[in-house]
Amino acid sequence: MNSTPSVQPISTWTPPPLGWVKLNVDAALSNSKSALAVVARNHLGEILFIWGSGYHLCAPSQAEAAATLWAVHLAIQEHWKSVIIEGDAQVCFNALSSPDFVPVWSISTIVSNIISLLPCFVSYKFRWVRRSCNSAAHSAARLALNSSYPFCFNKSNLPHSLEIVCKGDYSPCS
Repeated sequence: MNSTPSVQPISTWTPPPLGWVKLNVDAALSNSKSALAVVARNHLGEILFIWGSGYHLCAPSQAEAAATLWAVHLAIQEHWKSVIIEGDAQVCFNALSSPDFVPVWSISTIVSNIISLLPCFVSYKFRWVRRSCNSAAHSAARLALNSSYPFCFNKSNLPHSLEIVCKGDYSPCS
């Protein structure tokens, strides 16, 4: 179940449907390394997990694609069967959202690896979103870039800086 790439008409994060998990991905780069991040939330917008890890220095599109592959692996590990994976790297999400789109060579192997894992899911969607809809993953990637160790947070041990970003990018109606 693929969807075509589309720009979110709103400028904030939106929750997935009931029974789905949304994974937002991003990468950050410095002169010496890259870092990856994945933010998983449920239909209420609650943080399930935020993962971050250092990664080797590579092109931005490769780091973004690697973050997406990592999100797929994490979703399989968590036994989530219906996932929406969003990110702000249009070149990656075009390649995953449209079966006729040929990815640039630098990410073609990663895209193939992602596609090979999709039978593990009952339902999945890939969506390119504006950075404003991906701010929690962006902040987590920046944190991972400056961290010496990989991390995994849940809603009970979320650093204050990430908690503020997560609350700021999604404010459910009361």
